[in-house]
Amino acid sequence: MKNILITGGSGLVGKHLTAMLTQRGYHVAWLSRNPEKVSSIKTFFWDVRAEKLDQEAIEFADAIVHLAGAGIADKPWSAKRKQEIVDSRVKSTELIISQLKRSGKLPEVVIAASAIGYYGTTTSSHVFTETDPPGTDFLATTTQLWEEATNKFRDMGIKTIQYRLGMVLDAKEGALPKMVLPVKYGFGAALGTGRQFVPWIHIHDLCNLMVAGLEQNLPDGVYNAVAPAQNTNGELMKMISSVLHRPYFLPPVPGLIMKLFMGEMSAMVLEGSAVSANKVLQTGFQFSFIELKAALEDLLVKYP
Repeated sequence: MKNILITGGSGLVGKHLTAMLTQRGYHVAWLSRNPEKVSSIKTFFWDVRAEKLDQEAIEFADAIVHLAGAGIADKPWSAKRKQEIVDSRVKSTELIISQLKRSGKLPEVVIAASAIGYYGTTTSSHVFTETDPPGTDFLATTTQLWEEATNKFRDMGIKTIQYRLGMVLDAKEGALPKMVLPVKYGFGAALGTGRQFVPWIHIHDLCNLMVAGLEQNLPDGVYNAVAPAQNTNGELMKMISSVLHRPYFLPPVPGLIMKLFMGEMSAMVLEGSAVSANKVLQTGFQFSFIELKAALEDLLVKYP
């Protein structure tokens, strides 16, 4: 297995995973609506809305890493945007599956992104595991539809590993830089009660976990892609301040203010429960960053 086809390759996870796989000797290709704009990576054309996908991409792929999906927090959640979030995940999956059926050439394994939003946006004392049922809010419903779509790879006899991602910690992209910015200027504070959990994973560990899904004999199934540590929003903000040697004295930002600014999306930052990493640990996978402090120290030293 040498040829890896990645959807969502230009995103945070896709770029890091591409670099890691290339370093390990794999041939990596992306799917893109604008292949001519990608010069450094072999790229095939696809257009989910037009239901078009270059058949050569299917012939190329010994394995598929399916990361594509519209950004959850990129735009306000209008009815139109919600549908875009769902369709970008479900219809992209359906397009790949239809092309696989047409070709008859199947990959050895599919690595599919999912999210811990599957469990619902709620704060509780329960530690969620992969066997828990889905929640009922928008993110939970979206993620459930996403997984139901990717389950069809499994129905075709393809080994399928679905990773429910927590908050991915990266120095330059994603949520962490947005959290760091106010802290750097002395305005760090918890959000809401600060007691909501924030399941997280270092970008290096996430990419290694995906590589493990490609290279090792991980059983087919769903895995929570989160670090073993269980930290609250308050602990996260306080630790960022400590690592950056900035003051941390402001009271939490009231949840009402977050709701006024973010609307329904505010639940993503105001609510959260702990999520178990035990199933991943039982496979023998070793995290490089188990504790939050070590992860933040590794990432935040990259800031000027």
